[in-house]
Amino acid sequence: MDWSEFWIEHAGERRDAGTFGPTFLPELLRVIRQYAPQARHFLEWGAGLSTLLFARLAAERQGSVVTIDHESTYARSVMARLGSRAPVRSITADLTGPKLSQADPELNYSTLPLSLGGSFDFVFIDGRRRVECALTAFILALPGTIVVLHDYRRARYQPVAVLFETLEAGEHFRVLRRRFDLGRCIEEERGLLMRRLANGSGPS
Repeated sequence: MDWSEFWIEHAGERRDAGTFGPTFLPELLRVIRQYAPQARHFLEWGAGLSTLLFARLAAERQGSVVTIDHESTYARSVMARLGSRAPVRSITADLTGPKLSQADPELNYSTLPLSLGGSFDFVFIDGRRRVECALTAFILALPGTIVVLHDYRRARYQPVAVLFETLEAGEHFRVLRRRFDLGRCIEEERGLLMRRLANGSGPS
């Protein structure tokens, strides 16, 4: 992989493959190849250099990428680095969501993927509200889905260990898989929830 091709220009600042350390992107690619070698459909919270990597892999595998960010101008800068035919859907979502009433039907940044009606082989959590995103990832995950959490050593992210088993704790990423026994318990409720949200039914 030619890492010199991985860069983003935003607000006069350039981020490249060395911005987060020289091992960031190589480790992410290695994790995908080791734990999700057949992954075609990628979901990420927090657009960035990872989006460029997922886009390349998804194109090679006839797959797709959904990337969610809370900052529209930054998301556009990331998308500007991709060709018009890149299999990437970029979504900007409010971190909190609407607050007009307790019956607001719209989802927010962390819960939005529940309304998309699809499934994902690889989920990357590298944006805001990471524990909330991990809960959504747990609901979305199928038995083979791999979830990767960046900056995982932060104390505030440790609750994810209740929902996921750790496959690897590397330099940058914790590689996770939904706990099988917990996942089995929620299958019926998971299906009902996702169908309701995908249909725009809102809360019940």
